[in-house]
Amino acid sequence: MGGNIKQLSVVGIAGPGDALANPKQTFETFALLEKYAPDIKLCLSTNGLNIEKHIDKILKCSIEHITVTLNSVDESGKIGAKIYPWVYYEGRRYKGEEAAMQVLSRY
Repeated sequence: MGGNIKQLSVVGIAGPGDALANPKQTFETFALLEKYAPDIKLCLSTNGLNIEKHIDKILKCSIEHITVTLNSVDESGKIGAKIYPWVYYEGRRYKGEEAAMQVLSRY
């Protein structure tokens, strides 16, 4: 596969929402790419909420670049609430400022 897609050299997974919100699909996709397109560089983008849970799987993959997005540094969560209308973390959906604070607390 890799040799058949000469114009493709990098594949990044960034979502939907967050690549690690759907870890099963994300890591299955990386495994298939490693198997069938070993020359393609793999990248992962995440908001960081679940990175600690999946660090072992990330390290086992041939991921060359990881982007951890930081969309707001406002400690009150007011700006972040406009960026993160909701996040799903640890089996619970957080909304508004509480959602923003869940993301910001990881940094």
